[in-house]
Amino acid sequence: MIEEPDRRPETPDALHRTAIHNWVRYDLWDQVPVRIGIIDPNFEIVEANRAFAEAYGAWQGRSCYSVYKGQNTRCMHCSAAETFADGRTRVRQERGTTIEGAPSHYLVRTVPITREDGSIPFVIEMTTDISAMTALGQESASIRSWVRNELWDQVPVRICVIDRDYKIVEANQAFTASYGVWGDQHCYKVYKGREEHCRRCEAADTFADGQIRVREEEGLTVDGQPTWYLVRVVPIVRPDGSIPYIIEMSTDITQTKVLEREKLEAERLAVVGQTVAGLAHGVKNLLMGLDGGMYMARSGIEKGDPQRLADGWGVLEDAASRITFFVKEFLEFSKGRPPTVGIVDPNAPARQVVELFVESARLAGIELTAELQEDITPALMDEAGIHTCLTNLVSNALDACETSEKEGGHVVLSTTEKDGVITYQVSDDGAGMEYEVKKKIFTNFFSTKASGKGTGLGLLTTSKIVQEHDGRVSFESTEGEGSVFSLIFPRNRLPLPTDEGTVEDCPLEQAPE
Repeated sequence: MIEEPDRRPETPDALHRTAIHNWVRYDLWDQVPVRIGIIDPNFEIVEANRAFAEAYGAWQGRSCYSVYKGQNTRCMHCSAAETFADGRTRVRQERGTTIEGAPSHYLVRTVPITREDGSIPFVIEMTTDISAMTALGQESASIRSWVRNELWDQVPVRICVIDRDYKIVEANQAFTASYGVWGDQHCYKVYKGREEHCRRCEAADTFADGQIRVREEEGLTVDGQPTWYLVRVVPIVRPDGSIPYIIEMSTDITQTKVLEREKLEAERLAVVGQTVAGLAHGVKNLLMGLDGGMYMARSGIEKGDPQRLADGWGVLEDAASRITFFVKEFLEFSKGRPPTVGIVDPNAPARQVVELFVESARLAGIELTAELQEDITPALMDEAGIHTCLTNLVSNALDACETSEKEGGHVVLSTTEKDGVITYQVSDDGAGMEYEVKKKIFTNFFSTKASGKGTGLGLLTTSKIVQEHDGRVSFESTEGEGSVFSLIFPRNRLPLPTDEGTVEDCPLEQAPE
């Protein structure tokens, strides 16, 4: 007996699954936002969903290349043909035309429909519109092109490319506007009007070690005007590590330099004006001393008293020497002598200052010594200016020891150079300074010396000279323990020589090979 099939009515769950199954088979085909077309081996479209028809219009009886791209022949690189040939799924970006004739960019995925015998009667092509994304990509590419080609000439920074012969091979508009014609010219000729290498060549150093460098330089514009610029030197490095070119990017800081100098000059003149008042007050006190000395000398003569005459004469000599000191120091500060730069042994002014003060220090019970690093190479400095700075610092240190309550005293003048920075240091174990004094030592007309012995211009003069060398002054002081003053000069920021011809005399300042 053949068993009858179960004809019981389907349960609600079964009916629900059947509805979903039918919807997936028949309705999802037209609901998905992906364009789907089925292609036979002749590249004719045999079926397509609603999204496909909406994008490309009538497709029945048409080839895929006609529908997609409006062509009469098959595409040269056909993903469908390749999938028919090897049965592999492919994904490729394509460009076609919409039903309105507008350009269309799409991502196409070709999937084979394979029989049990391995043959492929159809290929499914599923395409996703990426026109908006492509437009963004084209805009991004346009921006990149503008950055690469246009921004080069739009930036206000002067940019040039230099080869290993130090010739400029490319430059932007800002560079050309500042320095004029640069074709087949050496960088030192264009920047500074020189016929030979600069004595400090950042390009040569970067070619040698591949390091990025930043420094201030002085040159000439196309009109022959002096210009200051901050230059950044960057190597262009090949995969093998060689450096065929370097890029120099420079920013004009001429106005900043002018303002700095004007500010320094204005401050100096302001100090001069205020110092005149203080100097007049000091001279007035000394003139009173002159009056007293003249009275003593005159009365000694009238009374025939040789001792009173001698005492009066001594007062006159002391007052006259103090007036001379006041006037000389004031004139030295007020005249604003420009630095006279030449090639100097940094230890030379230090030795001279120690020799100048060592005997007077000994008589005062103070030990003055020099600790000089002997391998410091010559540098471009104003030797007289450095001598003045060290004279001021050593004189102050000796005075600090004399006013200290401690027995004796020690003052050390030292020189060192490390990492291209030359440092002079004057240390003492004298009285030191309290907080309020430390705040005022670089202000105008302030002195800690005994009445009549100082004008307050010594450290101001020292600070001015150090600034002219693009250096800086620092100090540390503890009341009752002593002080340490340092003059710090980065070698690569020292001023240019007053006489360019003297550069050739320095064995360590040669042009690069």
